[in-house]
Amino acid sequence: MKVKACRGLLNTRAAMIAAVLLASAFPSTRVTAETGVILGHVFNATNQQPIVGLHINLYQGPDPDIAGEDAWDFVSWAKSDGSGYYSFSGLSARCYAVRTMHSSDEHRYLPERVYNIRIIQGTSVTVDLNVRAAGYIYGYVYDRSSQPLPNAIVWTTSRRYGQAADPNGRYEVLVPPTAERLYPVSCISREGHVPQNSSMLYAGELTGTRGPDFHLVRGGALKGRLTTEGGTPIPWCEAVNWHRPNSDIWVGSHTDENGEFLLSGISPDTDIYLVTEGWETYEVNGKRYMWGERSLGPFSVAAGETTELPTLTVPEAGTVSGTVTDRNGMPLSGVSVGMIGTDDMGGSVWLADEEDVAASDEQGHYHLQAPPGTYSFLVSKEGYEFQSGKTTVVSGCETVCDLELSAIAGYFTVTGYIDDFAAIAPRNQDGVVLPYEVVHCYQYYGIPREIGVVAWAAGVPWEQLLLPYPDAVFTAKGTVEDGYTDDLEASALPDGSFRLTLPAGSHEIVSHLHGPEDGNGYWALLSEPVGIHAVPGQLIDGITLTFHTGTGSIEGRIIFPEGKGGAFTKESVFIRLRQPGSETLMGRAVAWPSPDGNYVIEQLPAGTYYLYAVTVDFDPFISDTFTLSDGQTVIRDIIFGIPGDANLDCRVNILDLLFVRNRMLQDVSSGDNWQADVNQDGSINILDLLYVRNRMNDVCP
Repeated sequence: MKVKACRGLLNTRAAMIAAVLLASAFPSTRVTAETGVILGHVFNATNQQPIVGLHINLYQGPDPDIAGEDAWDFVSWAKSDGSGYYSFSGLSARCYAVRTMHSSDEHRYLPERVYNIRIIQGTSVTVDLNVRAAGYIYGYVYDRSSQPLPNAIVWTTSRRYGQAADPNGRYEVLVPPTAERLYPVSCISREGHVPQNSSMLYAGELTGTRGPDFHLVRGGALKGRLTTEGGTPIPWCEAVNWHRPNSDIWVGSHTDENGEFLLSGISPDTDIYLVTEGWETYEVNGKRYMWGERSLGPFSVAAGETTELPTLTVPEAGTVSGTVTDRNGMPLSGVSVGMIGTDDMGGSVWLADEEDVAASDEQGHYHLQAPPGTYSFLVSKEGYEFQSGKTTVVSGCETVCDLELSAIAGYFTVTGYIDDFAAIAPRNQDGVVLPYEVVHCYQYYGIPREIGVVAWAAGVPWEQLLLPYPDAVFTAKGTVEDGYTDDLEASALPDGSFRLTLPAGSHEIVSHLHGPEDGNGYWALLSEPVGIHAVPGQLIDGITLTFHTGTGSIEGRIIFPEGKGGAFTKESVFIRLRQPGSETLMGRAVAWPSPDGNYVIEQLPAGTYYLYAVTVDFDPFISDTFTLSDGQTVIRDIIFGIPGDANLDCRVNILDLLFVRNRMLQDVSSGDNWQADVNQDGSINILDLLYVRNRMNDVCP
């Protein structure tokens, strides 16, 4: 989900650079209808001294009542004078956005933005701007022959800050100033070269920090076509992306008028995976088409060559609609309705962000579109709670699902801290705690990503939590303080502390520590859960969450019956590491495999464990119990099959019959019943064999 936002930021960055160039190309213009003025002063945020010679640009959006982050229609520009004063006059009545440029006549500054400045006829609006001095990282970008690569894009902190290289290949990335080494740096060329990550972190000093030089090599390309299921091209849209392994680099593609797209700069002679532009809506001939986010591949390309991809087809979306009411049947307005789940092609769908959810109207009606698939509802409204609900979306059809919410008596607050936070916090090579709330891509540099806190209602059987995204069941989540605010200044709150607001009642609270992403999927350790119960308005203070870490690890492969389980299916596997006898909802750790089906869980303490894994179309996998020692790596493959298909050959044979018999004897002796024992008589009969055969027919090709 954070990965998708990062890709969008690059597009925003390109739009901003284009708008800045446009603004520089024309002198300040005067709007014909002289009705309003925006004026103010520009100050240094640190010492409140006026800033001289800083360029300020004025923008508007297509909607006169909104001028937010998407407002990039250039209106005019101004330059602060000797007292820091600037003004825009002769403005039509509407909303505007103001953005400062990166540098003044003498110094570098971080851009400042003010949105939705409303001008009313005959009025003036004062907008004083406080800008911060910028540090910067600089270096050079070359090709393999050491020739400069102008216009290569260099960025840091999940593409939040970026700059194009000049004709000499020099780049200069402005960042919040810091003497600590906090920033990773990456580079991507528009000329078909393979992107690169730096191998170190860098400071951003006011006087400049020498960053890495990049020497980019020529890559290959993948060419494809995006169509509807009926073969109609899908033009002018984002198609698929390439994620370079072990990096925060995503290379995107856009279709042309024929639905064709080209991905260049692909690493040559290595297996690579593409990622679909999940849950985007494509509109063609009055119909909407959607798919989930999933991996495609592997593919391989040669340097300087272009490989053709099979045509990619997107199914028509389905619709979910209904009425949201309270327990008395009264309609509820303003209810946020979203869904998460898996589409029919195995892609993950996350309709939970603000722009993706639906809001119920005054009559409680809501309307939501999604790719065909199976989903769980995410429903929220302040003062109410939603228990659970699932639905199936059918391509081109409407499914009616009425939703009922229960009133909450009130909320309570819980505060606490992570025990021994200093020992587990992500740090750089100098031992400085890293700002994971600001920089979200440390996991690609062998550094843990972040530490967060989650809570969910107590009493839910852990076997019911089968969603690939555990966050879907949490009633609240928060991030542990890391010592920084969003602009890298020192936080006033203690490191490792947290604060949550929860509905009154009983909850379990757990902290999660995300490990680095190294091409084998990703994992997270879970702390010991703490159960709490509170009444409305109560403050529960001093909760301590403790991680148990060690030097053990578990790794393995995801295995499906022959002909089943492509890259997208392997990625959809959700793995939980549990301890025998534990009833905690998640266990000791969770993991998700890589597209090629590898998984790993590290930093585990010695102990006795078993694996519980789920995915679409198959019954849960439960491993045998095993012991892990300090420093040991245990290999455990996760093998999905059908009950009774002992050798995963999708046929009923003697091995399967022996397996069924032994499993029945084992479960009968322990007082349990196994799925294949249809009539629960503890013996093998024709009904049991029919169950095994039918289950194989359902799943096997």
